[in-house]
Amino acid sequence: MGKPKEQNEAEESFYLACRAFKYPMPEREFMFHPERKFRLDFAWPDHLIAMEVEGGIYKGGRHTSITGFEGDCIKYALLAQFGWRLYRFTTGQVKKGIALMFMEEEFRKWQR
Repeated sequence: MGKPKEQNEAEESFYLACRAFKYPMPEREFMFHPERKFRLDFAWPDHLIAMEVEGGIYKGGRHTSITGFEGDCIKYALLAQFGWRLYRFTTGQVKKGIALMFMEEEFRKWQR
């Protein structure tokens, strides 16, 4: 198993906001596939909900390289095959609170 990635500032702030607002806490770096080493930035496995923070999009990060993009496509296709719903946000959207806004609505559904 590979070494977990270092958490970036946006991911850490999202996680702390979940705690502060007493939202359901996600699992971090969750490995959803029994054979592949794909990790999810945030996962709520009981609800089959995943959230990915697509960082480095403005400076040529992994998500924008050909191999990184292709790997993400396979990862997201496997998530769909396993019945997961995926939310994807840029680092900027997380920092602006957009990701939290969408996830708040998702969490409200769980309480109905």
